Amino acid sequence: MDVTEIDLSQNLITTLGSNSFSNFTDLTSLALFNNSISFIHDDAFERVYKLDRLYLADNQLEYFPNLRNMSALSTLNLAGNRINIIPDDALDRL
Repeated sequence: MDVTEIDLSQNLITTLGSNSFSNFTDLTSLALFNNSISFIHDDAFERVYKLDRLYLADNQLEYFPNLRNMSALSTLNLAGNRINIIPDDALDRL
């Protein structure tokens, strides 16, 4: 798909399932702030290689999401979550 930006902020989203955005291979910006997201599947951002801005602020996350293969990422906003677990290798692939 040719979609480059998606804004799903201020909804009632609680979970991002496997391959949630895999059909959006041209996606560069994804805004999901101010939802109730508490779970992000490890493959939620699979094949979204061009994503450069990811906004997950003001959700219910308690762990740092898996961001593998997201080398284009330049902006990541996780403010206002409940993150208490950040794996040692969490930022290695950025």
